[in-house]
Amino acid sequence: MKTFLNDTEATQLFKAIDHDNSQSLTVDEISTELASITAAQILDKVKATAKANNYEAAEIFEVYDMDKSGTMEINEFKEFINQAA
Repeated sequence: MKTFLNDTEATQLFKAIDHDNSQSLTVDEISTELASITAAQILDKVKATAKANNYEAAEIFEVYDMDKSGTMEINEFKEFINQAA
């Protein structure tokens, strides 16, 4: 039975998560990485949707910057994510 990661891969991952180089992981370090993984998964869905519809970033921004402020506030971002995912 193959393990998920071999020893070298596990060591590399551990070092990547150990932000303070303490040779141990804290709950905060693991939580940060889990949040990053979740964000990456959502972004992958968004990218796939954008690619499938031939959307460019500027087009997406123009549509979801509903108040035309030049910035995307949280409510606009949530609308974008809900439509894309």
